[in-house]
Amino acid sequence: MLPLDKSALQTRYQQALAHQKAGRLAEAVRGYAALLKLAPNVAEAHYQLGRIALARGDARTALGPLAAARRLKPDQPEVLEALARALEAAAPAAEAEATW
Repeated sequence: MLPLDKSALQTRYQQALAHQKAGRLAEAVRGYAALLKLAPNVAEAHYQLGRIALARGDARTALGPLAAARRLKPDQPEVLEALARALEAAAPAAEAEATW
């Protein structure tokens, strides 16, 4: 299989994002997961998976993708904010504060 170029990756990301915006979260998750199989360093896909998990009330599931997004793009405030929200929701507040 030939490697995907940046344009093809962007198209896959935009398709998953369109599903997410339309409320088709299962399709969005499948799209982001497929994208990450091809290109595991796409921080935006990790971030969106984390956001979907948070929206579903599953903070523990959100932690992995959000931590991955933070590793890939450590200076993105929206990633840090989402990760902090997930930590607060997944653990007692004192534990979340100790992590930071």
